[in-house]
Amino acid sequence: MQYLSKNKHDIYQVRIRVANRLLPYFNRHEIIKSLGTKKYQEAKQVAFSFISPYQSIDLITRTTLLTDYQIQELVETYMRDVLKISTSTVKRSAELVSF
Repeated sequence: MQYLSKNKHDIYQVRIRVANRLLPYFNRHEIIKSLGTKKYQEAKQVAFSFISPYQSIDLITRTTLLTDYQIQELVETYMRDVLKISTSTVKRSAELVSF
């Protein structure tokens, strides 16, 4: 699986490259998340739970007309619920960039 790699402790991690059109919403070029396992088969299953929702966001934003607000809501929900990353830090850094 092209998204999987191992960190220095031999724990699998998933790496997702953020699409250029979604960079302003994710505020990062890639998403790297530890999968918490050294077993390849288990890592593939866990990785799917991170990759699938991202691919859905990517597809939806490519094929439908959404406002910036709607895209931001999709991204924040993904980061909060799937990645377990606080979205307040994303908003704060996005506010610093836009003057």
